[in-house]
Amino acid sequence: VTNINTTTFTGTNTYLSFFAVKEGTNRRMGTAVLPTGNPNQVTVSNTSITNTTRVFLTAQTGTIANMGFLSVPTRSSGNSFVIQSSSITDNSTVAWLLVEPGA
Repeated sequence: VTNINTTTFTGTNTYLSFFAVKEGTNRRMGTAVLPTGNPNQVTVSNTSITNTTRVFLTAQTGTIANMGFLSVPTRSSGNSFVIQSSSITDNSTVAWLLVEPGA
């Protein structure tokens, strides 16, 4: 995570802060494209995934009428995770973010 912008307004205690997460091989954020068909799922190779990693999913593109519910039905610690849609016609680009729970 990289902090890319912090702004302080004079006379107040208001701060705006933005952060960026690098994408790429074995990074903590990226995108995947769902293929149409049954089962409608894509495997994302990522060696940083663990059994306790929280996987956040958001559809980025696609036809709303074709979109289904997104889930992560399986994961293989240190190897990969699967993104699945409940709709066999969903061919969305899905953004994913991997976060480890705190202690």
